[in-house]
Amino acid sequence: MGFAGYPNDSGEAEIGYMIDGNQHNKGFATEAIQAMIKWAFTHPFVKAIIVHTYADNLPSRRLMDKCGFEQVEEIEGLLTYRLNRKTLI
Repeated sequence: MGFAGYPNDSGEAEIGYMIDGNQHNKGFATEAIQAMIKWAFTHPFVKAIIVHTYADNLPSRRLMDKCGFEQVEEIEGLLTYRLNRKTLI
């Protein structure tokens, strides 16, 4: 789990994650993503969080839905999810 560098000029911070298959369905990824969201939005310059995942990665897509992200784009099977700061306010 981590951020892919600093937020861009639009205030979008990108996160990425991977969890060992033996640890799936235990809530670890959900808890970690929620902690990253909470931490990121304590910084006023972060306006949104972006995540990319493949269309066939159903566990990742469910995780994005569970954490409140919205799918905003699909290009050649790669999905972009976004969570805006205002969504949480």
